[in-house]
Amino acid sequence: MFSDAVLGWLTDARDNALQIASYLDDVDEAAFANNAEKRDAVERCLERVSEAVSRVHRSGVDLEQAESEVPWRDVRAIGNHLRHAYDRIDAGIIWQTAVRDIAPIVAAIERLLARE
Repeated sequence: MFSDAVLGWLTDARDNALQIASYLDDVDEAAFANNAEKRDAVERCLERVSEAVSRVHRSGVDLEQAESEVPWRDVRAIGNHLRHAYDRIDAGIIWQTAVRDIAPIVAAIERLLARE
């Protein structure tokens, strides 16, 4: 169903999303906001998730149709925000995005990969 490239990008997105979850496993929002290394690591992984999902989208795979409960357009857009508005990143928004959206993204990608 998916090309090797798409499978690789989906795997990259899943792996980086799982990495985000591991970075947040031992901290609360206040500790995250006060830990520049954790914030940087989570932001970088979010960029990678966004880029991988963007590559899947550009390849012609319609993630919105395949797994509609994930706001894939927002996933793609956050990478641009992180790259181009880096000086206006709010740690609270990154925290909320990570704790709210990462598990559904991982679950959706796992379902996509299981179809192979």
